[in-house]
Amino acid sequence: METVIIIGVVAGVITILGFATGIFRWLWRKALDLLNYLRRFRVDVPRDTIRAVPQPHRLRWVQINIKGATAMRLEGWWYVTNVSDRAIQITSVQLKRLNILGSVALSDDRSHTAGHREIPPQKTYAALTTFSIQPPKRKAPHRFRAKLAFADQYGNKFVTQPVSFEYESTEVREERKVPTEKLHTIENEVEKAVVAVLKSETYRYAECGRRVGGLGSIHIIQNGKSIAGLGTEWRSADSPDNQSILPASEESPIVSDNAATLITMYENLDEEDPRSVFTTALTNRVSGTNEYASVAYFILYVLFKLGHLSTAIDAAIQSLTPNKHGSGDFLMLLDGLLRFEHKSFSPDDLDLVGEYVSGLKEHTFRIEERIAAIRVRRLNS
Repeated sequence: METVIIIGVVAGVITILGFATGIFRWLWRKALDLLNYLRRFRVDVPRDTIRAVPQPHRLRWVQINIKGATAMRLEGWWYVTNVSDRAIQITSVQLKRLNILGSVALSDDRSHTAGHREIPPQKTYAALTTFSIQPPKRKAPHRFRAKLAFADQYGNKFVTQPVSFEYESTEVREERKVPTEKLHTIENEVEKAVVAVLKSETYRYAECGRRVGGLGSIHIIQNGKSIAGLGTEWRSADSPDNQSILPASEESPIVSDNAATLITMYENLDEEDPRSVFTTALTNRVSGTNEYASVAYFILYVLFKLGHLSTAIDAAIQSLTPNKHGSGDFLMLLDGLLRFEHKSFSPDDLDLVGEYVSGLKEHTFRIEERIAAIRVRRLNS
């Protein structure tokens, strides 16, 4: 009797297990069918899209007034890269510690202005971020440290490493304006013409200057396209190639219509005395304090093209203030000339430039690296 009961119980358990297994299999098949159905409507969203690094010496904060109250304004230029395989937009930027939203504008190599635009796959754009903080979190001249969080339209975020915003005085608001030179008061016609072009360049720089990665009228031509300033230097990661200077087949000329005007004028001056007036008119206006402070780069370019590089560098040594934007743009253009037009530098020119930058206590871009690369190129050829 007991054996019959045990057999019955076992048979019942087996029956129940078989029934449960059948239900489980049926549920599993239905779940897979539902998952496959939902997959047809799933949006494929990239999960890793943004990288951002600060541009050297281009993070600052200034003190401002907002409706009569003191505030601080943070301005920073960044290299923002889209590491994904589809175009993205930077939709917001935030100061992490304070949870303050700022504004972000992008500038590509083909544009003279910063604005809102897509970053193509695997491309890097320059980005300008601005924040207003009231009340201020720092007093001058202390630096302000923070992390920034960039976000795109897919909700992806990239948080930067802590960076320092250096204090920059807003002296233009309170102190007297820099005196402007009046053209009608200049008697010498050669000098007057030179100054007229310099004034034109200052206006061009105000529209297309450091704020958007430009250098006034100066630009480069690549593949038949005009690119503001010196463009962006793209380098292949982990490449063994010499990327410090462009190969001859890829050299892109640095051009400027304002500079072309002065160069043509100089070449049409027959006598030595008018040419001396011309160069003196330029070098006398290389200064970190006058109205032409922002266009020292332009004077360098014109004198370089005329074979007077040493004159331009001597003027910079005597008159430019280190770590100011006039000096910085002067060095930026010198770096660009070495990169794009290295054939025009004589061995003495290279020595002169090397000696000049070796004594500077400011960012000299890649000048020393490019000088070494030029010398090696010439040894090999």
